[in-house]
Amino acid sequence: LAEYREDVKKNLTEKKEKEARAAKENAAVDKAIENAEMEIPDAMLNTQVRQMMNDFASRMQSQGLTMEQYFQFTGMTAEKMQEEMKPQALKRIQTRLVLEKIAETENIEVSEDEVNEEISKMAEMYKMEADKLKEMLGDAEKEQMKKDMAVQEAVTLVAESAKVVEKKEEKIDLNNIPEEEKVKYEIAEELGLLDKVLDSGWKSLSAKETGRIGGLMTKRKRENERKKNA
Repeated sequence: LAEYREDVKKNLTEKKEKEARAAKENAAVDKAIENAEMEIPDAMLNTQVRQMMNDFASRMQSQGLTMEQYFQFTGMTAEKMQEEMKPQALKRIQTRLVLEKIAETENIEVSEDEVNEEISKMAEMYKMEADKLKEMLGDAEKEQMKKDMAVQEAVTLVAESAKVVEKKEEKIDLNNIPEEEKVKYEIAEELGLLDKVLDSGWKSLSAKETGRIGGLMTKRKRENERKKNA
């Protein structure tokens, strides 16, 4: 019983940590979208709405309901549902475009080893052999996996960049910077942004500038990990 309680406690803690991390990531991505300028064609928006409608219909079908039955029970119509889905569809498109651009700008590339690792995780989830799942996935699916993983890394990058504005801005004393924070200031200096940070704080940086710093931080972290594992 004690072991069961400990397992439940661990699962709840992990769930709360994931939810907190997701909330921070979503807030950071929302901020990046606010600072981006883009025009979304109606055709792209309508395509996304149709995809969302199809996904919703699949979920209803898995529960034993047709869309006709759902509309009958709720009084909803397909036209009204599509109209209500447009804001969420627009945000999904904006989010994907911004993150893809960040991944491109920061040269985020996903290696074959990382893809294979992700396939192994999927295979474990579906109780399959990794090699069999890999054979089932075509080149197009693997390429899409790479893009999705690069976008997720871009999310992490944006969230890490946003950490600099989470705390109340105070006058920065370079002599009292924690060791783990020093690399951030070193990168800001390399990019010619340190004076701006010292004068006006991290909030004064644009989304592009904070994204650039976050990207270099992520790269250096990877380089340090490679050196440790070498």
